[in-house]
Amino acid sequence: MEDINLEINDEDAHRPVEHPKSLIPQELELQKEEKAETQEDKEKQQKFNEYYLNLMTTGFGEDLNAVRSSKDFTPTSMPIIIRALKEGINMFDKEQRDLILSTGK
Repeated sequence: MEDINLEINDEDAHRPVEHPKSLIPQELELQKEEKAETQEDKEKQQKFNEYYLNLMTTGFGEDLNAVRSSKDFTPTSMPIIIRALKEGINMFDKEQRDLILSTGK
């Protein structure tokens, strides 16, 4: 195993320490800023989620009732169904959600 030199020489001892954030490449920092959601984006996302889930439960209401009344339906089945319905929301990007909200009402 190699020995690691942990000695600090005088030159390194007086050098200012860089903030870890300064080590993040600028491209990644810009992407992070672009992804930051505003409150308006969060509200639009919530409205779309409600719209989508309402559309799915209305459109597939009979199917959901058939699943719910089946013999093998258990209390743990409902969270699985809910998660499956919610996963469909991820098919749409922000622009698509905004377009659906603007025309879907």
